[in-house]
Amino acid sequence: MSLTVSDEIGGLSGAILFYFHMRKTANDPYTSTPGIPEPIFNPTFDGQTLTFQVSHRRAHPPRTLSDPPVSFRLVLKGPNRAELINANEKGPTVIMTRSDY
Repeated sequence: MSLTVSDEIGGLSGAILFYFHMRKTANDPYTSTPGIPEPIFNPTFDGQTLTFQVSHRRAHPPRTLSDPPVSFRLVLKGPNRAELINANEKGPTVIMTRSDY
C-alpha cells in the first residue's frame, strides 16, 4: 500500500492505494495489481497517531457497495517508520516505511 498525507491546504488531506496480491496456484509466485486510490477522510493527528477513514464501497464491488467506511490508525514508531492498524478488524498490523519518491 501507499499512503500520502499532506497539510498544504490548511488541514490534513491525503489518499491511500492498496494493492491486490494473488497467485494462480499455491506454487505460483504472487503478483500484485494496484487498486483505485481512495481519498482519506476525517483525518486527525495528535502528534503520535494519525487516524482516518477510507471508503470501502469500491473495494470488491458489487458486494461492498453498501459497506461503511473503514477506520485506520497510523502510529509513529520512529522517524521513518509507522504501524498501520485497521481499527475494524482484528488481525496483523502493517509496518510502513517512509519514502520520498
